[in-house]
Amino acid sequence: MLFRKNKERLKLIDEIIADLKTLRTSGFENQYAVEANIRFFEAIKTVRGYIHWLRNERKKLDGSKLLELSDFPLGHGRWESILREDLREIERWKFPDVLMNLRKALFSIIKELRTHKENLFIVSLGSGTMEIDRQLVLLLQKENFSGQIIFVGIDLSDTSLGAAKDNLTALGSPTILLNNWESDTEQKMRQQYAEQHFIFILLKMDALKLDEIFNRGEKNIDLLFYSRFRHHLNTVGKEKLELLTTKIAHTVLEHDDLNNLFQFTVPLILRSRWFHPVLLNGAMFSSLRDPSKQELMSNKKENETLLVYPNEYIRQRVTS
Repeated sequence: MLFRKNKERLKLIDEIIADLKTLRTSGFENQYAVEANIRFFEAIKTVRGYIHWLRNERKKLDGSKLLELSDFPLGHGRWESILREDLREIERWKFPDVLMNLRKALFSIIKELRTHKENLFIVSLGSGTMEIDRQLVLLLQKENFSGQIIFVGIDLSDTSLGAAKDNLTALGSPTILLNNWESDTEQKMRQQYAEQHFIFILLKMDALKLDEIFNRGEKNIDLLFYSRFRHHLNTVGKEKLELLTTKIAHTVLEHDDLNNLFQFTVPLILRSRWFHPVLLNGAMFSSLRDPSKQELMSNKKENETLLVYPNEYIRQRVTS
């Protein structure tokens, strides 16, 4: 059984490496990221190779120049699809419960917002499969939620939006795919689905252009959050993200991993990702692009609440 799984794993790694090598001659600018990924996948063919990479290569890598496998413009979307499926699987695990801290934080905010307002408008950036939104709805249903919440998932990837639609279907709530947003879209959705407690809107657009459609003189987003999204942006993108989210939302929550040894050791021990090389790459190269605990603490602002865990952090800003 293990022999067959490892054989399949090595075959997949060879296909990944061959795919990455096509970028060497395609004119793709970030060759640093290409070569770093090739070396990583070569290393994880064996446990010894991985240990060598962990000890000698990891600390040399410049996180600001890295990309994950699913970030490369390879044209077929195969690796992104595998990553999304793997992520959806682990996000539903009971142990370890990888969404527990984020779910608790978001649920607490929603309950607080509900003391002031019956109907809420919640936006998720880089929304992926929207598994966390699905779990929040299940919690709210247990409490016999009586108001109405519109959940808007923002993503540029058709693969992600399709996976989100599939993931939300079982809830039985309206799930609408949109390519644009009009000034009266929210009002129309609330009127059309007036009897529904939860409405999901999947919007294909660039998250860094949100202020072009939502900044109409007042903040109409009650809660805006993004999970494992910020590290995909460059320095300019990160600064823009903070400015525009502050401008359009009352409460902003940021969730991401920490740059420490946790991601490179504990997940492999607790519940092995060894046989999921695409997921392994995503987790580890994400961590290399994330801030350390020291960086988070030194950059904390007065209007922020910061929660730091062994492998992740949650940063909340109340903007008004």
